[in-house]
Amino acid sequence: MSASACESQNSSAQFSVQFTTTPNDSSTGHLPHDQQLALRNRSAKAVCQAVFALILVLLSACSARQAYDAMAENQRTQCLRRPPSQQADCMAQTRISYEEYLRQRREATGAK
Repeated sequence: MSASACESQNSSAQFSVQFTTTPNDSSTGHLPHDQQLALRNRSAKAVCQAVFALILVLLSACSARQAYDAMAENQRTQCLRRPPSQQADCMAQTRISYEEYLRQRREATGAK
């Protein structure tokens, strides 16, 4: 926006200012104020969405790992309730690492 007129009224300190908007001048690259605000808002929204998506991915990976660890711990507790002759085999099944579990899961589902 550019000020097109500034008039002083009487001898008091009151001013009347008129603003006009000019169309986007491609030679100067200036955008009207409302378009600048809209562009900033879109940029800020895109950044927020990207950060949110990253946090969501990180939290879901952490949650999946925590869920696996909790299930493995529960399975170990269940193994201890079995007769001593079955405990060793049962506990051996709980020693699969999370990474090994993911590898086996990818093979079983055909995912890469």
